[in-house]
This record gives sequence, structure tokens and C-alpha cells, in this order.
Amino acid sequence: MAVKIKIEGTDGDIFNFEAITTPMKAGQVIAFISSDSPFVTKSMKEILPVPTVANNETPIDLIVKYEPKTIAQKISVFALYLKKSGKDQFGIGDIKDLFRRTGLISPTNLGRDIKTAFRLRYIYGDANTDSYYLTNVGEDEIKSGFKSEKSKKPTNGNRGGVRSRLEIRKEVSLLEMEVNMDSYPSVTSPELNKSTQILWILEFARIKGVLSLNSKEIENLATKLRLGIQLSAIAALTESSFKRGYLRKRNDNTYEILNKGSEFLKKSIKEE
Repeated sequence: MAVKIKIEGTDGDIFNFEAITTPMKAGQVIAFISSDSPFVTKSMKEILPVPTVANNETPIDLIVKYEPKTIAQKISVFALYLKKSGKDQFGIGDIKDLFRRTGLISPTNLGRDIKTAFRLRYIYGDANTDSYYLTNVGEDEIKSGFKSEKSKKPTNGNRGGVRSRLEIRKEVSLLEMEVNMDSYPSVTSPELNKSTQILWILEFARIKGVLSLNSKEIENLATKLRLGIQLSAIAALTESSFKRGYLRKRNDNTYEILNKGSEFLKKSIKEE
């Protein structure tokens, strides 16, 4: 990707510079202009205004420092910048403005990319009020260099994106599944949709001593129960449970049911 830089003199100054360069070099120019160097004139700062935070780190400094590759990752880095500058809550307009002010190409569908950052749990908020904030997961991902994303390997035939290579652990393969569980509704109950059935499987495994399951293990146990839950659908089916605090995703990329999710399941049997 190329970036065009143009600097012109003001107040009658005879100065004109225009060049095509890389985003990295453009970022260095912007960082220099936004610094307190005595060689930077006020008129030059007015050409490329870039906000700074208390420690003098500009948005482009953070982009260079953390090297986000995807738009969702860049959104999370901008969210970190806003947090450091004292703005915990932000909207789409704030992100658009930072793309513009740092000279990065603004995405054509920022709303979609915000949703992607939300799905990856980098940010959380409400689209209706256009109010978001950086999550602890997002901040950890930034500081780790987005290791969890880098660890995902593409698999043959998966045109929809990347998928990590998952294996079924021995303790999971040895689980003998039953459709009934004391104090809980049957997993085949018509009251349970597929999202709730996933919670049921996680709770069943927890009671049997397996505290968390990866996506492939969930699919395997669902197959034993003849529930027809496909691996490719698990991320979407668990999204609402994440929002409601019923489960969490651990650092090893496995799903773990939380107390709130267990209580929700127990309540379901009373409503049948």
C-alpha cells in the first residue's frame, strides 16, 4: 500500500513537497511533526494535526509499536490510544477520525469491522448507542502482539477464513454421553435451542470432570447426542451466551461454562 504525502508552505512561504512513500515512513513523518522538536514550525503542525497522549505516544506510534494487521486489530489499537488519552468510551466517528488523522486508509465498511472486533472480544459496547470500550481481552491481545490470531492456521477447503487445528482429548473421547442429567432439562427437550444445548454439553462435561471443551470436542459430543451441531456454527451459536455471561473462552481456546450459565440451565427445567 502506498501513501501520498504533501507539504505546502503557508503565509507566502515558498515551499512545496509531494511524494509517494510507505505507511511506515509516513508514520515517521507524522510522528516527527507532532513532536516538540525545535525544528518543527507551527505551520507544519497545522498541516498534519495528530493528537498525542500524556506520554507523547501518538496513534501512529501505537500502530508502529503493535503492528496490527487486520482492521479489527487496528480498531483495538485506536481504542487503546483513546483509553490512554482519557476517553474510555468511543464511537465509530472517533475511529473514523483516527484513521483519517493517521493517514491510514479508512475501511469502506467500518460498521462491519466494529462488529468483527466485537466478535473477537477486543471491544464491547452497544451498536444502538454507538458506545464501545476496549476490553481486557483486547488490551491483552494488543500487548501480546495478537498472538491468538497469529496462532490460527489455515486449513484446506476452509474458504471462509482461518481455523485453528483442534484435537479431541482422550478424556473427552471417553465421556459416555446421556441425554438426561439430574436437576437439568433433557438435552433433547424442545425448550432447548442449539445455543442452550452447547451450554448443556459444557455443563455435562464439567460435572464429569472436564472443565472446558474446544469447538471440535463440542461437535464430537453433540454428534454422540445426535444434536446436529456443526463445528462451523459454534462461534455464532455461543455469541449470545458470551454476551449474557453464561460462558467464557479460556487462553487455551476452550469454552468454559460459568455459574450464571449453570443457573440458567437449572432454571430451564422449571419452565418446561
